Amino acid sequence: VRTIAGASGLRQLDVESVLDYLVELMQSELAAGRTFRLPGLGAFRVVPHGGRRIRNPRTGEVMEVPPGRRVRFVPSSALKKLIAGGGS
Repeated sequence: VRTIAGASGLRQLDVESVLDYLVELMQSELAAGRTFRLPGLGAFRVVPHGGRRIRNPRTGEVMEVPPGRRVRFVPSSALKKLIAGGGS
């Protein structure tokens, strides 16, 4: 927050409010099953995953993990190029 405020000339309180709203918007979009894109960064999307069996390593008990949803981040092509180029 401090870095963004210093670079943009905005007050820290204003930057914090914008970031709080961004997080709330992202959460509501993902909870509704929609993709949330941040240009230049990438996209967050909800993907289903199937149920599976797991084994408790301590007791050996087999347990069922029910199907559900997870959030997946897919980086933008610009971010991929930046990272692949070593940040230059």
